Amino acid sequence: RGTFTGEGIVVIGDSVSYDPSLAMGTIDSIIYRYEDVNGCFNTDLAIIKIDSTPSVALLGLQDSYCPNSDTVLLPGIPAPGLGQAGTGFSGPGLLGIGGVNRIFDPSLAGLGQKIYTYTFIDGNGCVGKALDTVVINALPPALFTNFRNQYCTADPGDVLVSLNDTTPP
Repeated sequence: RGTFTGEGIVVIGDSVSYDPSLAMGTIDSIIYRYEDVNGCFNTDLAIIKIDSTPSVALLGLQDSYCPNSDTVLLPGIPAPGLGQAGTGFSGPGLLGIGGVNRIFDPSLAGLGQKIYTYTFIDGNGCVGKALDTVVINALPPALFTNFRNQYCTADPGDVLVSLNDTTPP
């Protein structure tokens, strides 16, 4: 019968796992002690380095956009160029720059609620993620009437009528 001990050890029923978030420092140890039916035992020790998860921020997005809104350059913190392979932005309507999808184009995102993620992988391989949600609103119809398809320069002008509202410009 064997027993695991260590700050990050989690035992649920017969299952034993390791959770680094339970470790109380930057170094943890796991000790495994096994005892056979004769009462003989042996131990194994593993020393584990615990690296912190990078603090990450996704900036530059507003709460909502229209499909014809301007594009937005997304700054991630830490900067994408400081991360390892796999660092970058994800979500609909993103275009690449310098190998990283970091230009948000609302016209390519589609309508409705969208989730954007900035993932940063540090030099230790630790992953930090930041999420942001935006809504892409539909464009309102812009309709008017009371015009002709052709005019002569001497023709009197027509009063244009908005079909959207009754307030004159």
